[in-house]
Amino acid sequence: MVGALRREPGYLDEDEVSEIEEKLRSITKLAGLSPRERDVYELSLHPDVEEAEIPYILGLEPESVTKTKYRMMKKLRQAAAEGGYSEKFE
Repeated sequence: MVGALRREPGYLDEDEVSEIEEKLRSITKLAGLSPRERDVYELSLHPDVEEAEIPYILGLEPESVTKTKYRMMKKLRQAAAEGGYSEKFE
């Protein structure tokens, strides 16, 4: 997702993208994501990976990825709130 913003001319400058990426790294670390959750998170943000490809890339059932993503997002929202970030995670 952030990578896609970088490719759009004039959308965000490099400093803004770097700031967003740093916030995402901080929140991810605070959330205590499992290795699987981190993999799903990173692939979900990758601009060249479609949502339907994630289970195949990770060798998981689609339902497992859906459940992992749900748990991951719950942890990220909680960590963002505890870290004082007001941006909404969806």
